[in-house]
Amino acid sequence: IFSIMKKLNLLPALLLALALTFNANAQTSDSDNISATATVVGAISVTPVDALDFGSILTTDTPVIAATDANSGSATITAEDGQLVNVTVTFPTTLTGSSGSLTIGTFDVNVDNDGSTRAGSVALTSEVISGASSEVYDGTYTASGTTATIFVGAAITTNSGVAGVDYSGNIAVAVDYN
Repeated sequence: IFSIMKKLNLLPALLLALALTFNANAQTSDSDNISATATVVGAISVTPVDALDFGSILTTDTPVIAATDANSGSATITAEDGQLVNVTVTFPTTLTGSSGSLTIGTFDVNVDNDGSTRAGSVALTSEVISGASSEVYDGTYTASGTTATIFVGAAITTNSGVAGVDYSGNIAVAVDYN
């Protein structure tokens, strides 16, 4: 009987030792999974449609073309329906030619999410870039359908152009998914 009692007294100590061993191992390691996801969206593109056309002007003219005017410039944006799109429009500060220059002083941008109205439906905000020789407009819109249209206008504020010379500059339009 003594032998059985001795063995029973050792049993709680043995169980305690085993419990401490398992508990110590549980605290020194762990594992879990992190999910990996991706959303595939359609290609995004900008296609120029109409040039911003000031037409033929006198050397004393300082014309204003609003984005809502028929001779405003335009480009179409093709993007995935329902995606948030970043838009950046960068205007030159001058139109240059072989002699003299035309200074562009004010700018106008409308983005129409339906692609059909020059009045636009999305506002872009002007962003002054320190030391830049251009004016930048930034904004976002959520694509409704696949095509939107950007309409651009501007005003020539200083005309030191020379008669018989053509003047030009580029308005850069960049888009990407947000």
